[in-house]
Amino acid sequence: MSQDEEKNAEAGEEETWVDRDRDVIVRLSERFEVFTAQVIKKMDELLSMRDMVEKLLRRQTNKRSNDAERKRKERCGIANHKMSGALELAGNIFDTKMAVMHKKYILWAHVGIQFGIMGSYNKFLAWLCSDWNHWTFDKKPITRVSNRPHLFSRGVRNEATWTDVFGRETGIRESTFFEPMFWEFQHIMVKLVKMMEEMPDWANVHDSFRAHLQVACSGLADTTASGMYKFQDKAPFDHLEQDCSKVPQYRIMATRVMQSFRAGVSKKSMADPDNDLELVRMGRARAAEHLGQLQNQASKLMFLWNLRKGALKQEEQQEVDALDVWGFTPRFPPLVKTL
Repeated sequence: MSQDEEKNAEAGEEETWVDRDRDVIVRLSERFEVFTAQVIKKMDELLSMRDMVEKLLRRQTNKRSNDAERKRKERCGIANHKMSGALELAGNIFDTKMAVMHKKYILWAHVGIQFGIMGSYNKFLAWLCSDWNHWTFDKKPITRVSNRPHLFSRGVRNEATWTDVFGRETGIRESTFFEPMFWEFQHIMVKLVKMMEEMPDWANVHDSFRAHLQVACSGLADTTASGMYKFQDKAPFDHLEQDCSKVPQYRIMATRVMQSFRAGVSKKSMADPDNDLELVRMGRARAAEHLGQLQNQASKLMFLWNLRKGALKQEEQQEVDALDVWGFTPRFPPLVKTL
């Protein structure tokens, strides 16, 4: 083979290799373009999916916030409805406030009779204090802050301890028997007991129930028909009497009463109208019926007063005096003399 032929053969082989390399590069470039297009497509799908997820999360977040706001408004509405008849808390928290609270006293008396027939003095006293503290006034007379009681007085709250208010949980000491602040609740209890004594079922309450209510009234129980509680031959119970603090039975009963009061003050749910016990529902029904009767009786006496120009019969005057116990004393207008 000549030299020119060898050169031509080598040049042909080089061109063949160059063509092959070019074909490989072209194919790789085409594959890369296809891969790049697939990656871009996947990225677009991921971005669109991300936008969709963000929209879903935003929608879910908005739904949760709207639901929370709706439930908050519902709770506020329910609470406002429950407390629609709340009384203004003013003055001493232990004042009887009979002029504005007589309907509450009648309710408490009827509920107390139901508990008294069952003999559950501790449950009744706890329910009573729960209703008094949480469901009667526009502000709580006693608020629990950091597990400490704060008593409302003259527009401000005064911090105290549970022992200051109710005595020791394990038993009131002889030396501090008269110190618990909640003994002042006796002013409310004595009004309540007087109403209960006017009811026919008062004779059917258990002796232990009556005795613990007498202890709750302390010395003011002397103004009731039942009188002061007396254990055997000991002096009648009065928390201010030093001799009473030396009687173990008196200290035990006083501790039971005070701890029942404390349980009611601490727990709002005890007197929640939506979760009433059967005894409470029965008492509410009878109290509503009794209130209607008292209102009708007061209206009738008012009519007779105006008709007869103040000349009521003796039995009618006795009815007026009887209504005073329930806080429904008719307010007779002054007589106007005509020519």
